[in-house]
Amino acid sequence: MKKQVVILGDTGFSEELYQVMITEGIEVVAFSVDKDYMKSNTFCNLPMFPFEDIENNIDMNTVEVALALGYSHMNEVRKNKYEECKKRKFNIATFCSERAFIYTKSIGEGCIIMPSVYIGPSVEVGVCNVFKSRISIPHHNVVGNFNWLASGCTLGGGTKIGNNCFMGLCTTVRNSISVADYTFTAENSYLHK
Repeated sequence: MKKQVVILGDTGFSEELYQVMITEGIEVVAFSVDKDYMKSNTFCNLPMFPFEDIENNIDMNTVEVALALGYSHMNEVRKNKYEECKKRKFNIATFCSERAFIYTKSIGEGCIIMPSVYIGPSVEVGVCNVFKSRISIPHHNVVGNFNWLASGCTLGGGTKIGNNCFMGLCTTVRNSISVADYTFTAENSYLHK
């Protein structure tokens, strides 16, 4: 039986994740957002349900929730929804694209790892991170929780990324650098100390 997923979100990223998931054989059964943010009863030709009472529409024991929420408020929105899902005892989807190159088993729950991401040996990844395409996390890195790494980010070996960070497009972090919690980097940033 195919893995079944409800995608939380209705943004361009939600649609991108949907397209990648169905291409890789995952069955997306519905989308969900908070009732106050619902613009339609459908999204990508699938049902859209209010998150507050999603259990009335879907058997949440048989599906997983993919948190396709962006980096608003330094990833706090995604963090809050993750914590709410845990309280409601939902199954949280961890999505690692079959087209990503992953050489560690230490990937936390709720992460979304898109195609063409490289994660090397001895890397530790916390919970509910989003790694967009063409990211390189080579070896002996630690990435905390609730981070967003935009396309093209490159980390040197031995770097540590805190929690709730946003790394803009093509950010580069030099070897053995520690990045504090809630760090925001603009596109093409270079962190060297």
